Amino acid sequence: MRTKHNIDIFQQRLLTDTTPFAIREAFNHLRTNLMYTRHDKEGCPIFAVTSVVASAGKSTVLSNIAVSYAMASKKVLLIDADMRAPMQYRIFETKKKGKGLSDLLSGLVTDDSEAIVNAHMDGLYLLPAGIKPPDPSELIMSNRFETFLKKWSTEYDVIFIDFPPIGIVTDALTIHDLITGYILVTRSGKSDARSVRSLIEDMRQLNANIVGVVLNDIDAKAGGYTSHYYGRYGRYYGYGRYGDDNSNNSNNSNNPSQKDG
Repeated sequence: MRTKHNIDIFQQRLLTDTTPFAIREAFNHLRTNLMYTRHDKEGCPIFAVTSVVASAGKSTVLSNIAVSYAMASKKVLLIDADMRAPMQYRIFETKKKGKGLSDLLSGLVTDDSEAIVNAHMDGLYLLPAGIKPPDPSELIMSNRFETFLKKWSTEYDVIFIDFPPIGIVTDALTIHDLITGYILVTRSGKSDARSVRSLIEDMRQLNANIVGVVLNDIDAKAGGYTSHYYGRYGRYYGYGRYGDDNSNNSNNSNNPSQKDG
């Protein structure tokens, strides 16, 4: 059950006008780099965020990139395509069992306005994951998803998609021809360097465009605001036991996300 304490923790880790300058600048720098990424297709750019393993903090990083864009007066659509272990509904305080991506792609909902919600911020819209489907990969590869993406790309300035860890399931790569660029989130001490290099090579062989890699949870003793920021944020935002979004991880008492059910 979500408590007021846990909701406050999530909200405190979203960018606001009162967030320390160095933290905002870290995400503004990411935003600027993405804005200058080459985009040759019609419609707005579509960026996918994924990780090699679970608990890398990808959903946190993505939510704050999206907020940074909205702060720059951009109209943003954030799609939670991690239907096995959704996180964005927690970050933005939306109903877990509400209508979402799975409902649209399965045809249970035909009007996207019934699923897309305002994320409590001007210009930022969220499409939650929806009800957990039997086969998320099949829905991701469906023609309906491509059709919706093309439609949304004419309605928004940028689209971000939160995908499952690519080292666990390959959902993120099944539509690589529709993605402007991939952001790969890794976590210090969690993501094996050899596995990361191998995955990057596999993605390049598929012509998947990797536009950046974020190293999360660097030891704060190393100094610098980036280390402190990613360590602090990544510690609170990650997966629990991947594949079961209702499970609790009793071995990680420092992660309040595990207390949600």
